[in-house]
Amino acid sequence: MVYVVQLVVAGELNPETGEGPIGVLLAFDHSMFIGVMTNVLFALVARTGHVRASSAVLWGVNVGLVVFLAGLVADIPILERIGAPVMGLALLAGVAVLFRQASAPRPVPVV
Repeated sequence: MVYVVQLVVAGELNPETGEGPIGVLLAFDHSMFIGVMTNVLFALVARTGHVRASSAVLWGVNVGLVVFLAGLVADIPILERIGAPVMGLALLAGVAVLFRQASAPRPVPVV
């Protein structure tokens, strides 16, 4: 990643325009943030015991993420507009499963 940032700053990738791969830089940034944050959600949903919900969240977010990143790298806005809602709906489904599970009262252990 440091190498890509250095190439962008130096403008060495495209000598004609002096610009670097901004799409690649954005895609890397989004993939790191979304990938790391959603893996935490996957772990919490899987811990609730809802295997189907966990799989739906995992596949929905990852498919949406791949489509979104392809749109960023290739600079195709329609792919970004398709991938972002798919990711969002999958994440909302995961949050709904977590809230439904959290609403059930749990006994407090007596020490």
